[in-house]
Amino acid sequence: MEGGVRYASDEQKSYLFAKQGGLCAACHKQLSVSDPADHIVLFAIGGNTCLSNLQLLCLRCHAEKTRVDFRLARASRD
Repeated sequence: MEGGVRYASDEQKSYLFAKQGGLCAACHKQLSVSDPADHIVLFAIGGNTCLSNLQLLCLRCHAEKTRVDFRLARASRD
């Protein structure tokens, strides 16, 4: 799955969960099945929805990364 597909598939999330040992890629807390897949390089700026550009983050870390990423993306457009 590349480019135009925004959300990680269940298969991708299962693979990442196993690869990360069920832990958040940022804070290493235990993940739950509802925690989001995150684009390492923002989807909004061309990041693909492929395993090499995805990581699982807990809700708290995902919210923080998203806030920072969008601030940086906005600044780069100005």
